[in-house]
This record gives sequence, structure tokens and C-alpha cells, in this order.
Amino acid sequence: MCSIAKRIKVERERKRWTQQELAEKAGIRQSFIGALESNNQKGSSWLPEIAHALGVDAYWLKTGRGRKNTDDPIEHFPDDLRAQVQWLIENADDEIRTMFAFMVQAMYLKKHSSNHLAENKKRAK
Repeated sequence: MCSIAKRIKVERERKRWTQQELAEKAGIRQSFIGALESNNQKGSSWLPEIAHALGVDAYWLKTGRGRKNTDDPIEHFPDDLRAQVQWLIENADDEIRTMFAFMVQAMYLKKHSSNHLAENKKRAK
């Protein structure tokens, strides 16, 4: 993502929060969040509070570099794959994101059902 404005907006929308909800959680005014998201405010001493409210790393929120957060489910992906998945999450339309979520869920279920079957075979012996 290329700007603080975009990162704040994407993370806020990912949580399905309004600007007002984010402002309340960060202890600032909604108009300030609006100014940040519309690029009318370039930076802020409030970024750590906003990052904390969003559950992301303040350095990542400010620069777009480093780890977004420590509980990121794609954190352990190889860099190139993580970048592609992150781009998809942030830029794809709702229909593509939904299809992607179903694919990931199906892969997860397949992996775990295979493990479950293998465990049952071991027990049966």
C-alpha cells in the first residue's frame, strides 16, 4: 500500500468500523480520521494511538514497511507470496476477496480433514 491514508482506511474497513468508531477507540476526533484518510493530513503524532486501535504496528502504519502485526495469518508466507496475497486482500473487489476466502477455507478444511483421517487410521491399527 502506498500511503498512510490508504493503510488506515483499509484497516478500518477490514474491521467494519466507521471513522467515528476508529476515532473513539483512538481517542481523537472523527474529522481528524477523515482528514488522514483523504490525505489532507499527511502525518500525525497520533499514529501510535491509531495503530493500537487498529491492531497494527505503528511503523508499518506510518511507512508500509516491516511487519503489519504479529498475529498476521500470512506472516510466515515467503515474501513474494505474502506480497501477492496482501495485494489481493487490499485491492481486489468484494467478489474476488470472497472467492479467495472460500479457497483458503477449503484448503484449510482439506488439510485438517486429511490429518484427521490419518489419525483415525493410526488408531484403528
